[in-house]
Amino acid sequence: MPRGVRKVNNKDQEIVQLKEQLEKWKVVAARSKAEENEAIRKLNLEKHLHRLATSRRGRYKYAFRRRQALVSKLNVRSLQLNADLNLFKSCSDKRTAKRLINEEHKLVIKYKKKMLEAQAVVRRRQEQTEQEKKPWRFCELCDMEFQDTGIKTPHVLYCGHTFCQECLVKIAGDHEIRNTLDAVNLRCPFDHRFTRGLSTEMNKLPKNFTVLHM
Repeated sequence: MPRGVRKVNNKDQEIVQLKEQLEKWKVVAARSKAEENEAIRKLNLEKHLHRLATSRRGRYKYAFRRRQALVSKLNVRSLQLNADLNLFKSCSDKRTAKRLINEEHKLVIKYKKKMLEAQAVVRRRQEQTEQEKKPWRFCELCDMEFQDTGIKTPHVLYCGHTFCQECLVKIAGDHEIRNTLDAVNLRCPFDHRFTRGLSTEMNKLPKNFTVLHM
């Protein structure tokens, strides 16, 4: 075989080997790229999970601190109540115990009065802004505004309707059905349901505080 032909054949074989080697490297490179992408995906997943864990830890830490603060307040309140209880127990003098109870009762009434006054101020401002009074603050029969005391006190029947004391007295006088125990079966003028076994005193009906304080 001529020397030139032999050299050409050797070059062809080298080219073929290089192509085969190149294809192998391409496969290895593709596999490495896939492994790299998988590693990046896992790394991003780990970062995401780490952020979630950090966020949850922050929320749990905040909730734990709030619970600790609440427990501390409850413990302080419990100590105060125990101290008050021990004080009451130690009061052999009934007058002293009664005085302490009356002072506590006056304090409760004072705060309740302040709360009602604040509600009244808010209600007046809201009515001034809207230029109208709330319809539920008026008796549906006489169209007069309910009051905290007196004949315009709102009382609720067993059926759920609310009327002022004056209108209930009138209803009882017009539609009362008395039994042997001198009780009144009062009939609602709207749904005609009876409030049975009612005492003849209308102020014994439950007072509707909701319509007064809304």
